[in-house]
Amino acid sequence: MNKKEMYRIEVQHNLKKLEMTCHDMASLLCGLGILVKSPYTTSHQVHAAYKRALLRFHSDRPCSVSDMRQQVEAEEKFKLISRMKEKVTYKQALVSFHPDRAWLGSDMHQQVEAEEKFKLSHMKEKVNNILSLNEASLS
Repeated sequence: MNKKEMYRIEVQHNLKKLEMTCHDMASLLCGLGILVKSPYTTSHQVHAAYKRALLRFHSDRPCSVSDMRQQVEAEEKFKLISRMKEKVTYKQALVSFHPDRAWLGSDMHQQVEAEEKFKLSHMKEKVNNILSLNEASLS
């Protein structure tokens, strides 16, 4: 195992700890040292901080960093931010289209339960549509 791989494993381990403690994008960005304006942030402020983080940690960004460890950290932080964005986007989609929106907390059990209810309600809706089509075709 080369030095870069060893750095990557260490950095991934540390970032996994951070990811487990962060419940939203603002807390993740603060944990990565990106300034988010105030404790009561707006979605615009979080989005601006997200853009700054992408610029700061993007691997294609030309920089004078010759330290391999810092390069690996930047790559892994960029990946973490991207994963969090996907989670946030998915959660927002669930909130937008979910018939039972009461689960907005960060509790994983509540989220899984809400997703299952969401899937079940759509399956019931499809079954009812099929049954009504069958009844209409029999009449």
